[in-house]
Amino acid sequence: AAEVEASRAGRVRLVVTPRGAGRIEVSAPSLFSEIEPGGSVTSTITLRNTGTRRLDNVKLTAEYPLNWRAELTPDIVPALDINREAQVKLVIHPPAEVPVGDYEVRIKSESYAYNRRVPSEDKIYRVSVKSGASVWGTLAIVATLLAVIAGIVAFGLRLTRR
Repeated sequence: AAEVEASRAGRVRLVVTPRGAGRIEVSAPSLFSEIEPGGSVTSTITLRNTGTRRLDNVKLTAEYPLNWRAELTPDIVPALDINREAQVKLVIHPPAEVPVGDYEVRIKSESYAYNRRVPSEDKIYRVSVKSGASVWGTLAIVATLLAVIAGIVAFGLRLTRR
C-alpha cells in the first residue's frame, strides 16, 4: 500500500461476488411401492444440493389422486448448503376403499438461490394397489383340479380293463 501511495498511481478496490448456480437433486431408494387396500406407503426422499450456491427455502409438494393424502415431513428445508443433503419423510395414505390398480404421486420441488428460482425436475412415485389373495378361492381351484385329475385317472382305468 505504501509503494502505491509513493508512486502516485490510482487504485481501485476490487470486490468479487461469487456467481454460481444452485441445483437441486431429488432422489429416493425406490420410487415404487406395492400395497394392499387399506395400507399406506412410507419412504425417505433425499434432497441434495449439487450446484455451486446455497439453496434457500427448499419446498416439497405432492400432487396425488382424488381422496388420497400425502405428507412430507419437513415440507420446507430452510437452507441447504453446497454438497449437502437433507432427508424428507414421505407418507402416502390411499382411501380405505381404493380400487386395485396403479397410481402416481408427483413430487415437486421448488427452491431459491440468492432470490433466483432454481429449476428442478419432478419425480413420480408409483403406488400399485394389489388385492389380497383369497385362501378359499385358491382351495376351491386346487380341489377342482384334483377332482378332474381323479376323474381322468378313474375313466382311464375303466377303459384299460375292458
